[in-house]
Amino acid sequence: MANSLNEQYDDVLALLVACYEFRNSIMRRLYNPVKKWKIPRRCWFQWWQELKLQNLLTCKHPAQSEMLSFLATDDERKNPLFPLITAAYPIEALSKDLEGRFPDYDFQKIYELHKQRVEERSRIGAIPGVIVGMVLGFGTLLLKSTPKSAVVRLGWDYDGFEFFVFWFTVFVAGYMGLVLLPLLWFAKRGSGTVAFVSLVLGYTALRLKKDAK
Repeated sequence: MANSLNEQYDDVLALLVACYEFRNSIMRRLYNPVKKWKIPRRCWFQWWQELKLQNLLTCKHPAQSEMLSFLATDDERKNPLFPLITAAYPIEALSKDLEGRFPDYDFQKIYELHKQRVEERSRIGAIPGVIVGMVLGFGTLLLKSTPKSAVVRLGWDYDGFEFFVFWFTVFVAGYMGLVLLPLLWFAKRGSGTVAFVSLVLGYTALRLKKDAK
């Protein structure tokens, strides 16, 4: 058993990320025209049917599982993760696999820790928007709160003052946006993976909590 909650989280995260990337590596072959058009038409029709709200909410994707089986190589079919991503209910299968691999792990706490990490990423991603918004707000406030008489007393043309403040504000906001762009990239990086991990951990925590009652 892992000694700390962080170690437990790392173990679980490593498995879920590997599973997500494994599935995506196979599904990317849909962009290959040769492989794409060899998939039976019934799979495409069933996949379209799976876009119904009920299947989206229950995460039941038998047609997608069949596509994965068709696109996968022989070696990929032997991968221990393959039965998990091709199960009728992949989230359920993954959840039970996690429980079996890590029977002593506290998935309630792991999920809470994961939510904290996700919130931290969200706060970091919000910083660029907040700063750019503050710059634009300051420019707007300056234009609205500065009396025309005060500008004229300083010997400036008011139209020129408005023009300068407007474009200077746009320049500063744009510059700050570019400088802080890496923060936004960091927050958005791997958003699909984060959503997948959140879905599996949330379901696992809920399922085990119910089983414990």
